[in-house]
Amino acid sequence: MTALAQLAAGAVQDWTAAAEFAACTLEAEPRSIGAARQFTRSTLDCWDRTDLADAIEVAVSEMVTNALRHGLSLAPVEP
Repeated sequence: MTALAQLAAGAVQDWTAAAEFAACTLEAEPRSIGAARQFTRSTLDCWDRTDLADAIEVAVSEMVTNALRHGLSLAPVEP
């Protein structure tokens, strides 16, 4: 089961992040927007930067939304 499927099933994620870098893999579906927000907030909590959480969560949400909206193509790309 993917992390996104676990999240959809109500599982609480135990996100871990290094002190200087954090990353997560998202699937190309709208539910990933919420997963990205949760990952962002959890990472900022680990880094004791909750003062930035609201603004950064909005920015991450916008970036993931734009990536999903504009980065996916239903038409095959010719070589």
